[in-house]
Amino acid sequence: MLKYVALTIGVYLHFATVACDVCGGVSASGMNGFTPTNDFHFIGIRSTYRRYCSHSESLLTGVSTNSTEYFLQSDLMGKFQLSNRWQIIGTLPYSYAIQIESGSKTIQSGIGDIGLQSFYTPVIQKDTNGIIQRQLNIGFGIKTPTGKYAESAHTMSNMFPGTGAFNFTLSANFIFQSGKNGGQIEAANSYSLQNKFGYQYGNSSSIGGTIFRMFKFSKTTFRPFVGFQASLILKDRIHGYTTNESMNNGEIISGKIGLNIIRSNWFLSLYGQLPIYQNLGNGTVQQKELVSISLNYLISKKHKK
Repeated sequence: MLKYVALTIGVYLHFATVACDVCGGVSASGMNGFTPTNDFHFIGIRSTYRRYCSHSESLLTGVSTNSTEYFLQSDLMGKFQLSNRWQIIGTLPYSYAIQIESGSKTIQSGIGDIGLQSFYTPVIQKDTNGIIQRQLNIGFGIKTPTGKYAESAHTMSNMFPGTGAFNFTLSANFIFQSGKNGGQIEAANSYSLQNKFGYQYGNSSSIGGTIFRMFKFSKTTFRPFVGFQASLILKDRIHGYTTNESMNNGEIISGKIGLNIIRSNWFLSLYGQLPIYQNLGNGTVQQKELVSISLNYLISKKHKK
């Protein structure tokens, strides 16, 4: 049955306890596309690289400044299958951020905000061979303020690995498949609380979709996929008032392409993402490429219904 897991693993959409893609320094993730069949626990690691280019102009001096931000985040992830329909996914992130502006370099790194999500599966439909054809997962997540964060509202807030506040997530994904073909639709909404300095990151909503096809060679299963992701990020707030000091807000639609590979109990996922349309920070921020790789080990665990 392990060879069929590739049919029911959702595409790795790089979202794990939802925060906006722009918020690079706040342990950004967002949709939990990785959802194996309910016979498996897993443990693994995911690394994601992102690049942004920013431009701003002083209203007083008219001087323009340009900067480039690089974010590399590695997540230690684990899933525990409580029962046939309940599962818990934990994420421990570590981020490394670099900003290069006018020849100077700023670096922030450290453990980010630890996340925990619980998923319930109300719909599981299988064919006569026991292969899942339809699966709906509904999740609730919480992110705890364990990472170092900025002590004031300034443009460097997103360079820090943490937010200093709790974050709550509602998410859902639906997997459908027929034979070697299938797809996934996923949505998530994130709500952030205010930290002790009065700073509150903007809430965000995301939706994504993918289609895939499975190929099998010898004992290895390959599943290429293509898809999209769209996000809406609201402005940050300070003591309850909307602020224009941060450039987190905006809309972005990105295209995705990737490949999942499964052999024995090992699951490897690679994907890349490029913006199709974006309006971030009123045009002052441009998201560039995103590349992600993850390696997971699946642990079989049978459950009674």
